[in-house]
Amino acid sequence: MNDVKIYVDAGADRSAPINGKHRQCAYTVVRTDGRSESRFYGLGHLRDMSVAIAEGIIAALMDLLPEALESAPELLPNIEIICGSPGFWNRLVQTCEVEILDREHARGLDQQDSWKKLAVLAAVFRLPAPRKATGPSEERALLWVQKEREKLSKEALSKVSLDASGITECWRKDLEFSA
Repeated sequence: MNDVKIYVDAGADRSAPINGKHRQCAYTVVRTDGRSESRFYGLGHLRDMSVAIAEGIIAALMDLLPEALESAPELLPNIEIICGSPGFWNRLVQTCEVEILDREHARGLDQQDSWKKLAVLAAVFRLPAPRKATGPSEERALLWVQKEREKLSKEALSKVSLDASGITECWRKDLEFSA
């Protein structure tokens, strides 16, 4: 497996109404290994925008999982997660701690299944904490992801029901680079 970079952005449009602390939102993720690129998109109705980022990363990693489980640890790809606000990773750690220490509180956590899935994938892939973009090419790639997410967030206003909870729609597009 090649080294992989995952660019991720998620959030709600500024005009998104708050409905019971939830907002219509979107995520956009680009996963690239230098030879190909996969783009992952999702729309939903969430309380915690960090969960939208987590769902995007989960989408980007899930199809790598079968091959990773069959590979020797030294053959796993080096994965870098690049986003505008990498502090959400601390929320993942804190949420896992809360779930372990206080099961009653855990039942009230927003989208706790997302945190659990991401924690498993983080362990399997030995994910480092996400980081900000460094250098012009990473900044351009992250800016593209952010602009795509902003467009999707506007779409979410008309496509995602205020009665929904979680990610309601997701899809992907694959691109191959010619040599």
